Amino acid sequence: MTLLQNLHILRLIIIMGLSLPVVGHAQPSTDSVVSVYFGSGKYVLDSIEEMKLLNSLIDSNFSVQVKVISAYTDTVGTIQHNNILAQQRSKDVIDFLNRHSSLKGYYKIEICGEKRPLSQTNLSLNRRVDILYSLTRKSGISSDTGKSKVVRKLVLENLYFKPNKAVIEPASMPYLDYVANLLKEDSTDLFEIKGHVNWNPHLPHGSDSGYIAKMYRLSADRAKVIYEFLMDQGIPPSRMTWKGMGNSEMVFPNASNDEEKRKNMRVEILILENPGR
Repeated sequence: MTLLQNLHILRLIIIMGLSLPVVGHAQPSTDSVVSVYFGSGKYVLDSIEEMKLLNSLIDSNFSVQVKVISAYTDTVGTIQHNNILAQQRSKDVIDFLNRHSSLKGYYKIEICGEKRPLSQTNLSLNRRVDILYSLTRKSGISSDTGKSKVVRKLVLENLYFKPNKAVIEPASMPYLDYVANLLKEDSTDLFEIKGHVNWNPHLPHGSDSGYIAKMYRLSADRAKVIYEFLMDQGIPPSRMTWKGMGNSEMVFPNASNDEEKRKNMRVEILILENPGR
C-alpha cells in the first residue's frame, strides 16, 4: 500500500473521531491529519484556514512534528495546470509553517493534483492540502486540563504589556508577585494560563491573514511569559499549561473605548481541579 493510500485511510479515520497511537517512544505520540482548503484556482490560505492550522498545530502541552504535506486540486483545468497549482498550494502552507519557529522543519511533499478526490460532486473538498503530523506530550506536563472542573477564574486586571509585545511593563511586577504568592498557597490544583488580544475583524487590517496570525501568536506569547514568570517563582511547570486564544473570547466584541479594549487584551488563569488528587 502506498503512502498516499495510507494517508487517505488515516484521514478518514481521523474524521470519524479516532486517533492512531504510535508505539515505541518513551512519550507516546499520536498521528493526526489537518486539512486546509482553497478557493477555486487559488493557492493562498485565507485567515480562517490559517487559524485552523494554528489551533491544530500549536499546543503548549505537545511537541509537534509535521511529517507529510499532500497538495490536491479539483479537476477543473488541465492536469499540468493542476499539478502546478497543487505545488503552489503546498508552498504557501510551508511558508506559513516556517513563519512559526516551532513548526519549521523538513517535510515530505506530495504533489497529488487531481489524484484521490474526496468527492466527485463537491469539488471544494478536493481543493485542499493535507498535513500529516505527530503530537508528543512534553515530559512533566499534566493530563488534559480541558476535562477538569474549573474551580475559579483569575483575571489579571493589573497586568500591562508593552504595546504589541509580550513584554511586561515594570509597573506590573509587584502585582505579579502578589499573584504568584496567591497561587503558591494552592498546592494541589492546576493552572491554565490563557492569553487574549483585542482586534476587530471588521476593521481594514482586522481581516488580513498576516495580521491575524501575528495577533494569535502574540496572545500565546503573552500567556507563555506569565507561565515562565510563575515557574521562576517556584510553581511546578507540571501543574501549568498556557495557550493563546487570539480574539476568540473577547469580553467586548465591538470595543468602543480604551477600557473595553484593555479588558479584551487580557491574561487570565483558570484554576482547575486536579483529577489526579
